[in-house]
Amino acid sequence: MEAEIENIEIMNENLKAENEALKTHIRTLEANILLLQTHPVFVSGLKGEALICKALDGQMTSFAEKFDVLVGETFKLEVKYSKLNTPNKKYPLKRWNWSKPLGSLDRGKAYDLLVLIGEKDERFTDQYCDNTPYVYFVVPKKDVHDVMTMGRLAGGNVQINTDLSKANSIAQIKLKSFLISFKEIENLTEFYVGSGKSQPEVNVVTRLVEGQSQVRVSVGCVS
Repeated sequence: MEAEIENIEIMNENLKAENEALKTHIRTLEANILLLQTHPVFVSGLKGEALICKALDGQMTSFAEKFDVLVGETFKLEVKYSKLNTPNKKYPLKRWNWSKPLGSLDRGKAYDLLVLIGEKDERFTDQYCDNTPYVYFVVPKKDVHDVMTMGRLAGGNVQINTDLSKANSIAQIKLKSFLISFKEIENLTEFYVGSGKSQPEVNVVTRLVEGQSQVRVSVGCVS
């Protein structure tokens, strides 16, 4: 009888400990939900990183890391996501904006490629590369300065009209040269990490690496 009572007491203690652990876990989840609800930009960033991680079988890094996604052992990507922004509600113009691609005050980031993802503007789907919900620009680190607009306070940013035919500044024309399809993003793994092929097909990836990217027609992509 005494042994049974002792076992019941032990079970009660275990249940109490499990209950406290569950309460702690619930508090953590509630804090995370609050963070996501109050920081929509942070949520958008995670959406872009998750998309690229899935496409390239990559790993998302910690918040303090100098890049967002690691593919293989050494291939480093910085990923930025933009919703459709309306600079002036009086006009139909929409724009994508990606802030601080080089980090705060344009320093602190270390990566191989910058991946810019924009929510597709359905008015101009004929200008984009594929039928996915997003538009993709992949910029080598060495070219990031050329596609940026400099900022005085927090650092530079990248921005471009969703109507690519009207994106005609020097930085925007340069950025359009890095517009690629989602399929080509998936092929980045072949080029940088290797997949058993002796030589990947010559596509936008090789043009990026060799610095020979060109605007593919006046707007959008060609196959």
